[in-house]
Amino acid sequence: MEDLHQGDPRVLGSYRLLAVLTEAGGERRYLAHRPGGTGHVDITLVQGDLARSADLLRSAAGPGLVAYADAGTEADAPWLACVHVPSLTLADVRGLLYAGLPEPAVRGIGATLAGALARLHALGAAHGAVTPGGVLLGASGARLVRPRGTGRPPDDVAALAAVLEDAAGGRPPDRELLDRCRAPDPVLRPSAAELAAHWAGQTSYALPARLVGALAREAEQALEREAVPPPPPPAHAPEPPPDATAGRRAAPARRTLLAASAGVLLGAGGVAGWVMGRGGTTALTSPGARPATNRRATRVPRGVAPPTLWRYDAKSKQRIALPVALGEGEVCCILESSRLAAVHTGTGEVLWTHEDLPEQEPVLTLADRIVTVRAGRIAAFSPRTGEELWTEPMSVMSGRGRIGLMGGSAEQRLALYHAVPPEGGTPETHQPYVVALGVDDRAERWKVKVASGARGDVVAIAVPGLDDVWHLMQRRYPGGARIIRVDVATGRVRWDRVHDWPEDLMSVVNYDPYSEQFIALLHGRLRAARADADAPHWSLDLYEEPAGEQSRKPHTTQPRRIKGVPGPLYFVAGPHQSVHAVDLGRRREHWRHRLPADPLRDSVTGQAVPPWVRVTESGRTLLVGHRLGVVALDPATGAERWRYAVAEGSDGYTVHSAGRHAMVVNGQSVYALPVT
Repeated sequence: MEDLHQGDPRVLGSYRLLAVLTEAGGERRYLAHRPGGTGHVDITLVQGDLARSADLLRSAAGPGLVAYADAGTEADAPWLACVHVPSLTLADVRGLLYAGLPEPAVRGIGATLAGALARLHALGAAHGAVTPGGVLLGASGARLVRPRGTGRPPDDVAALAAVLEDAAGGRPPDRELLDRCRAPDPVLRPSAAELAAHWAGQTSYALPARLVGALAREAEQALEREAVPPPPPPAHAPEPPPDATAGRRAAPARRTLLAASAGVLLGAGGVAGWVMGRGGTTALTSPGARPATNRRATRVPRGVAPPTLWRYDAKSKQRIALPVALGEGEVCCILESSRLAAVHTGTGEVLWTHEDLPEQEPVLTLADRIVTVRAGRIAAFSPRTGEELWTEPMSVMSGRGRIGLMGGSAEQRLALYHAVPPEGGTPETHQPYVVALGVDDRAERWKVKVASGARGDVVAIAVPGLDDVWHLMQRRYPGGARIIRVDVATGRVRWDRVHDWPEDLMSVVNYDPYSEQFIALLHGRLRAARADADAPHWSLDLYEEPAGEQSRKPHTTQPRRIKGVPGPLYFVAGPHQSVHAVDLGRRREHWRHRLPADPLRDSVTGQAVPPWVRVTESGRTLLVGHRLGVVALDPATGAERWRYAVAEGSDGYTVHSAGRHAMVVNGQSVYALPVT
């Protein structure tokens, strides 16, 4: 569900339009309400013979078909209104559930839709639009969108078989029967009436609990939209009659819904009994019903998540380590505990593995090298073959102490590491360094002394778009935080300054190369200052931390230029479960997007885990991972494009960008999606 767009009508006939729904059957749909009436309707802008569709809906009315309510046959843009039973299209369901629906639900869908087709065929008409995008699935059953009256009954039967196979994730029940439905000779196909008789009595809709919860959240949004006063109508459209009771009706209905949903979420088995009558409608709707911009590169329908290309399951019982290290070209690297696997991004084929890497060590991908720490040495591997190309000890401190990989420069073909003194060492006897090592010749290019001896105290901050410049930040330094600007190619220190910002303020720091400012975030307040400033010179309050929550490090992105937005945008997600886009040029919030309020909790501390945010490499999509799944947003507007989730578990989701692919991590599995 999405706000009305600028070019959308606000009024059709006597109906006030409230929101844009997912396209179904390739036609644009709206959620609408008639002032003074009860319940909602779905209004479809019809492309084709409206009179024929309306007549067939009235004549074949019953389970499995949308229920006719009204029509605008004389309108400039003909429209059809049907009783609103908020639903997911089956195309949406396949984007949300990796393995498809359970067998009882698939049989129930088959029984209901076959019965609806049998009624149409008895009238001498075919439906003509039996597709995953033309089937709506709600808590009480499945329904077909308006019939087109085109084609032949055997075509509908073959199309129904394809729909059921898609709904089951490619593993449908009654395979032999469905194969008969697609027999090359239409005469050999069973009739819709025969299919309905075969599945008679099998009308269970055991929806997974994930879908039930999502339907409840969407239902609340629908009720809230009805209570919002309508915006000023366009100049050419008459204003609908006022309805003084709308706000009073919506509030008790919303309370009823929340009470009902609390019971349903205790178990998916009670879905069939969870129907809140509201003027003859079902107060449920879809989490995937979000219109999206045209996704030409992935060729998926509007509002539907891209298809899962492949799945990788961890061989150990450990969660996939974060972040997933992404390789160059067609190879990505997946780290689980001490096991490193290289996977082909297009096919999911495992190319090679290493089983003996130290745990909790970072893995860097630099051009055609994978660099990590192994047996106290820096090691490089080939991304395509897994061959160990070389190992190299630290040249400083005679190899003693520990190595902390910090990052690298693909352009300069350098790996940066922090050489930490051994325990008991002092700055006088064991000076810590940041060292740049060539990944081709294993030669030490340069080193910079730092005054911190603790591993992790020094971080390297890359400057996007300026691969030859890095900032080395020492978090714990007398008087504040020390920042050293270094020429990565030569190691020349361009400047060395100390910021007297509070120490804990430096926990989340990025650099905006467009305004040449450092950005720090703590307790929901964003602060920015130039490198030569003694203190932040502007700040912005984004959110208040939830009551009872301790501060947890939020997740952020590097500032990015986004098409259609004047200034660079900085994306922030904190424990309050909202995503913020901050316009750094105007120093204000550009938009915010609220996620489901129930966060993932840290298993040790119990703190709310912030959502994971990542901009795709093209800059066209913002991916957000949270407890229930992944949401794709328009980075320029915050509008939701699609949602993705899998049926197994709810361990929380993180997402990583690899060229034209997104790698979604959930527990012990990685899922690859094509993205733009």
